[in-house]
Amino acid sequence: MKKTIDLIENLKAQGVELSLSGEKVQFKGPPDALGSEAIAEMQKHKADLIDYLRLQSVEHIRIEKRGSGDFTQTYRPCRISEVAGNEPARKVIAKAFNENRIPHSFLFHGLSGTGKTTMARIIEMGLNCKEGPTCEPCCDCSYCLSIINRKGNLAIREINAVEKNKDELRGILQELDAYGFGGRFEGNRRSVFLVDECHGLTQDQAQLFLKHLEDVQEDNFFIFCTTEFEKMLPALRDRCIFQIEFGRVPAKDILRLLRGICFQEQIEPDDEVLRKIAEESRGKPRVAVRELQQVDYAGKLRRRTMQE
Repeated sequence: MKKTIDLIENLKAQGVELSLSGEKVQFKGPPDALGSEAIAEMQKHKADLIDYLRLQSVEHIRIEKRGSGDFTQTYRPCRISEVAGNEPARKVIAKAFNENRIPHSFLFHGLSGTGKTTMARIIEMGLNCKEGPTCEPCCDCSYCLSIINRKGNLAIREINAVEKNKDELRGILQELDAYGFGGRFEGNRRSVFLVDECHGLTQDQAQLFLKHLEDVQEDNFFIFCTTEFEKMLPALRDRCIFQIEFGRVPAKDILRLLRGICFQEQIEPDDEVLRKIAEESRGKPRVAVRELQQVDYAGKLRRRTMQE
């Protein structure tokens, strides 16, 4: 697969575009771009080229694989273009970044598994990415990698208000209250505090956040996520500038995501199997991706053997 992709990329660099007509590989570009060596390579990898071009023509989300491990981690979207569904959320966040008018507080609410925390981490990366601020982070700079690989970054604080030990949570909030937020972190332009399952905050804990939301510093950003919107402290909820609901993702969008993963994994995209997974996920991309990996492990999907 790698050599086939490298061949295509080398041809593109020379201005050659490949396409598929039936079982024939066609190209257009400078007449002298295809030398005898390139033609020999194309012939050697013809079967793989046909497979690759055929798969590219199928509608799918172009998502990159990052690292190794479970699909739910290695294929977690890191750019807004990789997110399945939730078009209203994608549009409003992309607009905020494109116009460089990014609010300092977000509230994402809705069902689990629909992309709230994923979108929050895209914002985290986009604020300090070397190409940023952008909703399409490079995913390669040290800042992006620190978030993708979960290796820690002093500019990012993430807590789960339900899972976090109450004493530990109290200590974090007291530290925030005593020392402020952004100025303590060197080497980063902006600081982000992500509170997952924020409905678990007590009234006293929420009050500490209110103080910072009322007089937020220029380079500080807060993102709150919850599956139980109605249980949030109303005062905290009302302080959040962007309030976005994440709903169930249509099966057609989940299907495009599954095809994109199949493309990266060299799995034959059996639409009958993928449609069943998409429909049974009940609008939750994370559930669908997990099921895809289980089906793959069970040997119900055929993997292509690419030439080296």
